[in-house]
Amino acid sequence: MYILGLTTMGDSAATLINDGEIIAAAEEERFSRKKHHIGFPYKAIEYCLDYAGITLKDVEHVGHYWKPWILRHKAMQAVKSALISPAMFKARVDRGVAQVSDSYLGMFKHPQRLRERFGASNFKFHFLEHHQTHAASAFFVSPFDSAAILTWDGTGEDTTTLFSSGKDNKIKVLKRIKLPHSLGQFYSAVTNYIGFDMFAGDEWKVMGLAA
Repeated sequence: MYILGLTTMGDSAATLINDGEIIAAAEEERFSRKKHHIGFPYKAIEYCLDYAGITLKDVEHVGHYWKPWILRHKAMQAVKSALISPAMFKARVDRGVAQVSDSYLGMFKHPQRLRERFGASNFKFHFLEHHQTHAASAFFVSPFDSAAILTWDGTGEDTTTLFSSGKDNKIKVLKRIKLPHSLGQFYSAVTNYIGFDMFAGDEWKVMGLAA
């Protein structure tokens, strides 16, 4: 059974799996030559399908790492930031409007984009929770049959930290921390404060300087 996994925002990429084995994976930036490529990974998908010698008709499931309808906490966070920092509020609103129109709402068109580019197919499309995909990518390729799992970033849909337990082929969510409580976004704010661009991946530069 072929499964295609997609990421379409920062660092857009595609991965093709067959019966639990990774067959091919590629980031779109390798083809577009745009660092941290944002957008639908057409070339990465094409590479994965060609590498496996299959077409989209052979793919039964497509997974995407975001549930775009969960936006309420992000909107509230932008409003609250206005009370703390007008500059931060403007940055979040400017980015938020673009994300809602180009990224979040655009996700609903992903099944259509696939069929328009790669031909008719009866695949089932799955919108998956961001942090649960992080947990799955860590646990299912690990050598452990059971493990405690911690995922931690700026934010997913509205979750910033997820505590889970993994056993065999199951992952159970134990606890969530949601916006506005985010150590990752605090790091982003510090990045912005010292003159770097928190929306351009400059956190990595700050990490390098801190090291």
